[in-house]
Amino acid sequence: MSLMTQLGWHPAVGYGAMYALLGLSYYFLALAARKISIGVAFAFWEGFGVLLIAIVSVLFLNAELTGPMWAGIALCLVGMGLLHWDEEERHA
Repeated sequence: MSLMTQLGWHPAVGYGAMYALLGLSYYFLALAARKISIGVAFAFWEGFGVLLIAIVSVLFLNAELTGPMWAGIALCLVGMGLLHWDEEERHA
């Protein structure tokens, strides 16, 4: 049984929220691509997606993050930082 069902919500509410948030995320990706290279914009878009999914999973779905999961999140953050640093260096 899903969380939405447990809360008494119709599944269409969850699907509607999912599609709205996906549309919003693509909109922000398009805005970011106007200012920075598409590769960097996409990497940040994916990295933030992974981080948000992990946070939501822990807070709302009672997931537990293992050591390798924490390491993966840390590597995502390091990678995003390096991309940001390189982008600034090229435009300085």
